[in-house]
Amino acid sequence: MSLEAVPSGGSPTSRKLSIAFALLLAAAFSTACARTADSRIRALYAQERRTDERAKARIERALTDPDRDVRATALVVMDGVDPARAAKMAETGFEDPDAVVRIAAVRILGERIDPASPDPALANRLATAAEADPAWQVRAGALRALAAIDDPVALQAIGKGLDDTVRHVRGTALELAAARKGAGQVPKIGKIATADQDWENRVRAAEALGAASDPDAYEGLDAARHDPNEFVRLAAARALREIERAGVARPEAEAPQAQAPAAASAKPAPKTAPKPAPKPAPKPEAPTPAPPVPPPS
Repeated sequence: MSLEAVPSGGSPTSRKLSIAFALLLAAAFSTACARTADSRIRALYAQERRTDERAKARIERALTDPDRDVRATALVVMDGVDPARAAKMAETGFEDPDAVVRIAAVRILGERIDPASPDPALANRLATAAEADPAWQVRAGALRALAAIDDPVALQAIGKGLDDTVRHVRGTALELAAARKGAGQVPKIGKIATADQDWENRVRAAEALGAASDPDAYEGLDAARHDPNEFVRLAAARALREIERAGVARPEAEAPQAQAPAAASAKPAPKTAPKPAPKPAPKPEAPTPAPPVPPPS
C-alpha cells in the first residue's frame, strides 16, 4: 500500500487529516524507538549471567548506543560482570553528553578509587566535576567519590561544594565535612548554620561544627541555638554539649591589657618648666617719725 501526499492547497478537512496522520506517525515512531531501546536494555541485562569475552564485548559496544538509558545500563551491567573493565568504560562515560550516563560513571569511579594511593589525574577530574558539572547529581556524586581519599584536592572540593547553589550539593559537602572534623572549613560552616535557607542544611552544619572540635565552632553554634526551626536548635544544643565534653575551650575574650602596648608606645607629652612662684609684694616701710619740736624759748 502506498501513501499519497495531500496537496497543500486542499480543503481544510484534508489538511486536518494530514496533520493528524503526521502526529500519529510520529507517535508510532517514538513508541517503536522506545520499544527498541527497552529490548536492547533487556538484552544487556541478559548478559549478566555470562562472563565470556563475547558477552563483555557486546556490553562494551552498548556504550556507543544512541539511547542514554542503554549507555547507562551498559555501565551498570559491566560493573557486575567485570568491575575492572567497567572502571575503564566509566572513564569514557564520564565525558558523556548526558548526565544520566555521567552519574553512573561517577559512581563506578568512586567505588574503584584507591584511598591508599589514589590516581592524581582521576582525583583532579573528579574535583573538576564536583565544581563545574552542569548536573547537580554529578557534582554530588563526584564529592562522594572524593570522600574516600585523604588529599588536599578533596578538601578543596568540599570547600567549594559548601558554596554550591543547589542545596543537595551543599548537604553532601556538609556531611563529608562532618566526617573530616570540619575539613578546615569551620568559619564557612558556621555561616551555613545560621544563614542557609534550607533548615536541613543548617542541621547538618550544626552537626559538622559539633564534630570539628574547634574553638571557632562556638560562634556559629551559639547563634544556631536561636534558630526559628526547632530541629536546628536541637542540633546546635547537642553539638555544643559534644564539644564541651570533648574539652574544647571557648575562645578567650580580648583582654584589656591588649591595648597597653599601644598606650606605652605613645610618645609622652613634653614636660613644661614650672612657672616661678610670684614674688611677694614688698612690705610698706614704717613712716619716719617727725623730729621733735624744740620748746619755745
